Amino acid sequence: MSHPFDQSQNAASDFEVFAIDTSGAITQPNVHLKLGPTTDGQIAFTPDGAIGIVAEDDGTLGVFRLDATGAPTVVVATLSGSYYATSVVMDPSGARAYILDDQTVNNGGGVYTVSIACDGTLTDNGLLAGAELPATVIPVSGGNAVVAAKNFLGTPPIVDAGPQNPAPDGGFDGGPDAGAGRIGNDAVLVQWPSASKVVATANPFGDDLAIVSAAALTQDGRYVLLGDNSQFSGVPNRVGIVRVGAAGISAAGVVENVNDPEALVASPFDDTVLVTSAFGNALFVLGASPDGGSVPFTLVGPVAYSGGAPQLPGPAVMINRGGLLGRVLVAENQAIRQVQFAKAGVVTDLGPTATGDPNDLTSIVGAIGVQP
Repeated sequence: MSHPFDQSQNAASDFEVFAIDTSGAITQPNVHLKLGPTTDGQIAFTPDGAIGIVAEDDGTLGVFRLDATGAPTVVVATLSGSYYATSVVMDPSGARAYILDDQTVNNGGGVYTVSIACDGTLTDNGLLAGAELPATVIPVSGGNAVVAAKNFLGTPPIVDAGPQNPAPDGGFDGGPDAGAGRIGNDAVLVQWPSASKVVATANPFGDDLAIVSAAALTQDGRYVLLGDNSQFSGVPNRVGIVRVGAAGISAAGVVENVNDPEALVASPFDDTVLVTSAFGNALFVLGASPDGGSVPFTLVGPVAYSGGAPQLPGPAVMINRGGLLGRVLVAENQAIRQVQFAKAGVVTDLGPTATGDPNDLTSIVGAIGVQP
């Protein structure tokens, strides 16, 4: 994980390697490396866990290797390229990574690719596809991927054929507006990895007010959930649902009033999703709607906390194999909180592990990653 501040609150380049054993116990072997200042986000690992890549605060990439003992070697601390990196998505092959640049198309926004050599050396392959505000890439079945973005490959916004007129408060007044307005594409089904063709588009929010902050694919591949944490729209934060089918994607409804969804993590066992709420200092659970209603997910409520409520919970990563399958590591202000998924929608908070002295600002957590 990154420690983005020094004791004087200046930007710091410190990253630390933690160990987690088969029981889930987290220890600090006092192993550090220097990359670039990184205040948030996820560290992406190759499938063998040998190489990690992180998007840093200045748009560069930090690249490192971990050997079998967990000892790190910095490949390059701050790698500039054709991108301004805001997040990294690892290709399942481990041979390349997708670099998301969440600016407008005119300012270079889109999805870029880098090739990854065995020693961690990256080759910048340039822009794969232009897009507005790309937030994530999620490979799905059928050789496709769902991209959360607007104007992907120049795809025009969806024509609004529904009864929604702009209201003075910035919302929608429900008046007739058949085909007159346009709303944004927040989910695009794309042929992947070529990104050569848009297969289908969907807007789960029904408006153009969302800023997508996080996404998750359910374990059965049927739904992609998109978090909206816009602070400017006047609309309460929410989670939009996209149904993924053999013929394409479609909007499947909205879970309303989910405060500041910073990260979404889907259970490996069923249709349960953990949501970290940074400004809400909370962890929420979304579960399958019990009545099979028109919206397939519902807000179950906050997790029953162990060791007190979380403090500024942000990025979250999950262990996907072994005895800790379904174990989620949540980066908090000065702690790592562990949460465990189980079958039947069970979500158990196992409490936080401090990352240092609470009076020491160097223990603050920024980005986090876990080896596959």
